[in-house]
Amino acid sequence: MSVRKFEITGAEGGAAFPVLINIGASANQITGKDQDIVHIDLATSEDTAEVNQTLIAFLSEQLQLDAIQISVATGRTPDKRMVFVTDLTPLEIEDRLFGK
Repeated sequence: MSVRKFEITGAEGGAAFPVLINIGASANQITGKDQDIVHIDLATSEDTAEVNQTLIAFLSEQLQLDAIQISVATGRTPDKRMVFVTDLTPLEIEDRLFGK
């Protein structure tokens, strides 16, 4: 089995990337990445709206953006989301999230 390289997908005026969330963690933090998924711990309940709000607030701090520049689509399971970001390139997002 080959391992895919982590890659944030570029889009017109922004980028998109999948996240896997550890819901109910003790703190909000990025815990890593593998293949094409960003792993994030969130100190929140399992309520979908609360998870999305907490994720957007956390990512807006990490990416140094207004919350309105970030949107979230719910995935097939409660712990998966697709994040859409405007006004940043994939390289800028990766640098702000992982300091590369």
